Amino acid sequence: MIVNREEEIKKFVPVPFEKILLDYKNTEFTLNYTQSESRIFEHQTVEKLITDLKGNKGKITKVTRENKKELQPLLYDLTELQRDANRYYGFSAKQTLDIIQRLYEHHKYLTYPRTDSRYLTKDMFEMSKQIIKNFTTGEYSKFAAKILSTPITLSKRIFDDAKVTDHHGIIPTEIKPNLNILSDNELKIMELVIKRFLSVFMKEETFEKIKVELKIKNYTFTTSGKRIIDVGWKAVYQNLKIESDEENAILPDFKENENVDNYQLRVKKGMTEPPQRYTEATLLTAMEHPGKFIDDKEMKAIIEENSGIGTPATRADIIEKLFNVNYMELKGKSIYPTSKGIQLVKLVPEDLKSPLLTAKWEKRLNLIKEGKEKKEVFIRDIEKSALDLINNVKIAESKFKHDNMVSKKCPLCNANLLDVADKIGRVYKCSSPGCKYRERISSNTQTRCPNCHKKLTIVGSNEKRLFVCTCGYREKVENFYQKHANKDNVNKKEVYNYLKNQEKDIPKNNPFLDAFNSKK
Repeated sequence: MIVNREEEIKKFVPVPFEKILLDYKNTEFTLNYTQSESRIFEHQTVEKLITDLKGNKGKITKVTRENKKELQPLLYDLTELQRDANRYYGFSAKQTLDIIQRLYEHHKYLTYPRTDSRYLTKDMFEMSKQIIKNFTTGEYSKFAAKILSTPITLSKRIFDDAKVTDHHGIIPTEIKPNLNILSDNELKIMELVIKRFLSVFMKEETFEKIKVELKIKNYTFTTSGKRIIDVGWKAVYQNLKIESDEENAILPDFKENENVDNYQLRVKKGMTEPPQRYTEATLLTAMEHPGKFIDDKEMKAIIEENSGIGTPATRADIIEKLFNVNYMELKGKSIYPTSKGIQLVKLVPEDLKSPLLTAKWEKRLNLIKEGKEKKEVFIRDIEKSALDLINNVKIAESKFKHDNMVSKKCPLCNANLLDVADKIGRVYKCSSPGCKYRERISSNTQTRCPNCHKKLTIVGSNEKRLFVCTCGYREKVENFYQKHANKDNVNKKEVYNYLKNQEKDIPKNNPFLDAFNSKK
């Protein structure tokens, strides 16, 4: 999937397009060139349209107002929590799983994490009310109090025995959490779960969706906006950006049959964009729902019904392994295949590269479960398939070639070392599969270059460590700190950032602080 996406991006040829926009009452309208497309790909067409439009009066022909609701989200299962942790904080799937595991095993603050269910059983109804009461003091007190101010119903959106598999959704436990003892990363995950748990018991968000149509001759321009009536469950997320939230454009009061003459036309240019590279969040989604990569309708349905590729408990390890064995690497949040990964996809048999094989196996496992096939036959076929694949590899003439091999030798086994990028920087790894030798050669830092202000990289080791920058700046780490650590001339931005960081350190869920605030 990663390699195919990279090939799509490389083959993609961007195409220029233009949009015709109209500004009226400080509001931007877009010309609907066709019913489904506002982009125009021929410049001559744009020129003709502008000429035809100029000097003509327009009219507001339609103003539609529709009250809508956005329902509360479902509780977290493991995959959804991993997605959000990656989206908001850049955590890897494995990192998130490790943090949740600590919150579950060590702190006892979260329920069992390796679940694919997003519901609770009906017998957890009373327990859920007690968990909400745990948050009636501290940061979440106003939300918990609001939930408890009205009777909580046994909603099937939360409590549904039929949709709970081996384990229910991830929620806080009955133990009242002491958020002060958590590490920064533990706190981020814990707060995501608390927010999600409280939000499912709150009201839905209600808003008015407004759409305005403006016509000049036979040409239709449109704009839309959203007016919040009741923020509902989204109040819990006021300090955390919700990416899926629509832009809340506030529109002037447009009236139907309103004449439009004082407007401005302008042209906005753009380029078509290739598909986005996977992030860990979008890769988890693709692994959970790989049906779009299968044409056969029956097989598509089977794999969608059976958790997709991997399970909630194994997807993080699958992704992490692909990073660790250097088949793919992370740049920012985007995942890139390495040369090694690209070669792997070219070398392995076709069956192993498609989720269709997983779907076929799942179908047969279902038949075994129903007593329509014997498990011994399935196991025998799996063994034969494995042997055939191995024999095909043995007789294949294609060979794997390292393109990141360096001349330096491994001190343990004398094999050549490989120059590999990882999440921290770059390392030398032994090319021998059985050897575990690693040597760090560079580390990314958050320290800024004094010349160009880009982030510096550390190279070398011990007393020879250097800060280096792409602009050419180089300085010993020790000398750098001596020069720059104790400067007295702190600017306003640094003071602002310092104070902002102090606010982060104020303990949460502190009863003394709550009492102090209540006396203000």
